[in-house]
Amino acid sequence: MEFVSHIIDGIDIQSSTFCKNDVTELHFYFKCKKNESFVDQCCFLEHGICAVVRAEKMKPDAVTLIRLFVSDYSNQKAEIEELYSTLQITFGACAVSVVQQPCLEGSKLAAWVYAVDVANGNERQQVNVTNHFVDRHSDYVHIWTTGLKSDKCNADSYKQTDTIFDEYNTYLSDNGMNVKGECVRTWLFVKDIDYNYKDVVEARKSFFDQLDMTEKTHYLASTGIEGRIDDPCSNVLMDAYAVGGIVSSQIKHLTAVDYLNPTHEYGVTFERGTSLDFGDRRHIYISGTASIDKKGLVVHTGDVFKQVDRAMVNIKALLADADATGNDIAQMIVYLRDVNDCCLIQEYFTEKYTEIPKIIVLAPVCRPGWLVEIECIAIKDIENKKYSNF
Repeated sequence: MEFVSHIIDGIDIQSSTFCKNDVTELHFYFKCKKNESFVDQCCFLEHGICAVVRAEKMKPDAVTLIRLFVSDYSNQKAEIEELYSTLQITFGACAVSVVQQPCLEGSKLAAWVYAVDVANGNERQQVNVTNHFVDRHSDYVHIWTTGLKSDKCNADSYKQTDTIFDEYNTYLSDNGMNVKGECVRTWLFVKDIDYNYKDVVEARKSFFDQLDMTEKTHYLASTGIEGRIDDPCSNVLMDAYAVGGIVSSQIKHLTAVDYLNPTHEYGVTFERGTSLDFGDRRHIYISGTASIDKKGLVVHTGDVFKQVDRAMVNIKALLADADATGNDIAQMIVYLRDVNDCCLIQEYFTEKYTEIPKIIVLAPVCRPGWLVEIECIAIKDIENKKYSNF
């Protein structure tokens, strides 16, 4: 993994790059300038993403996923829709995700960008249909799904969640895939999470039961976190990632049992982390991870500095289960429950994990005792000739 810093109009942008066999993966966060209007920040963000992609000598269609973190979706809706259209024109058929999770580092608008650059001569097909970006290269079909919500505006969170998962599985089935076999990771953004999360958990469990996904088989890596969209009737929004062309032996579900307990022991149904092996690299998806011990109890109640440190201990234990280390982390999202903890969290990461591209956002965690939650993606260099390269 190579970490690079780009300076664009005075902003320091940190990126991670993994390159092997003529396929390069790039992760970076772009945070707009402070004290500018949202309209100006939208223009600046597009300019900044283009600048980083050019600096990395990538083609515009390398941009695969852009997640926009916005501060006030309802009041920014018109500008966001225009920016959404502009990004898809500029970068081709990429997936664009939008969620209200305000960046706590001073800007109204920020973005996580993931790009995959396939060298000339390697066949690649990209298609964007409603909510789904399909990227075919090598022997795999990568499907990035963004912005799934229920059309049942008057339904409760349980019914909305059930509808979302059913729609997602139907889409995968229509493409010869399914949630159980090919979905690797989900993100569930929940409005008023302290109130609605219980219904989301129960609906997801019921849906998984229908697919015979239990603690004896497997679940999915996932983050369930506070997040809003512009529609006041929507309580739940989902993003997801699935890969067609994989077999079960390519997937490992991570446990780190000396540090964390299985999630089903306290009534939820997700994997702590999932690793996916390709012939030339291992992708590792760490779910939202907090300050928790192997009995499922909150550790360091009320102390955000100690909680973030314990969360990172847990993440490194999960990475070790995938034969990886913190040096393999390509990107990170840090979710905070209290805006006033941001300075302490920035101090912690500046001291211990400076190079890793990351963003700190306001997003209450699903259990009130947890003051901070962290998710990440890691990429490890491997050689496994049983599988096709990424």
